[in-house]
Amino acid sequence: MGRYDALTQLEEKPEKKDPSPVVSSPTPKKLPTQPIENQGDDGKKPANPLTRKPASQPSTLPEIEKPEKYTTRLEPSLIKKIRLDAIEKDIKDYEVVKEALNLYFNKRQ
Repeated sequence: MGRYDALTQLEEKPEKKDPSPVVSSPTPKKLPTQPIENQGDDGKKPANPLTRKPASQPSTLPEIEKPEKYTTRLEPSLIKKIRLDAIEKDIKDYEVVKEALNLYFNKRQ
């Protein structure tokens, strides 16, 4: 532990003028991790802020189907073709597979 009495002696010493100014970078202020209005009545943070449900809003947008992770086995040569096509089109490889499957199933109907 450091000596705290040395801190009181700093005030008593006269300041020395240094001919060359020292430029120090400002220290960033530590921001609160949670806004004050989200704190509980006693000033403490709630146990889990994610348990609060937002106010329900009328659903004006159609429900969008959430993608689900799916894996399968493919030949390495086919995987290479998928990756090359994705790079050429500047999209993700799963978007190439999705597009191919959509075309396949639309053609079969």
